[in-house]
Amino acid sequence: MTDDAIMRCIQGVPILNLMIDAQTGTAGVQTRLESFIDILQFQRKGGYIRD
Repeated sequence: MTDDAIMRCIQGVPILNLMIDAQTGTAGVQTRLESFIDILQFQRKGGYIRD
């Protein structure tokens, strides 16, 4: 519930939302962090070029 409130208040800032439970291994979390970092770097370089 707080995730939605935070995402509505903070717009234009990338947010990583991780759902962690007893079944989540470290490899899954690491992969998601790496992907989020890749997205941030991609956006910093200009992101998608729009016509």
